[in-house]
Amino acid sequence: MKYPDRIEYITFLFSVLDEFLMTQENASKRGSPETYPDASLIVFSRL
Repeated sequence: MKYPDRIEYITFLFSVLDEFLMTQENASKRGSPETYPDASLIVFSRL
């Protein structure tokens, strides 16, 4: 059985996150501007 490598795993996570973010409403956020997109922080914090 072939297991996914890191690139396939990251690609999958980004695609699932993109689908989720499309369902969310855009709301203005307070504070400083984002340096990194939320998706990157979620995906790369678990690696």
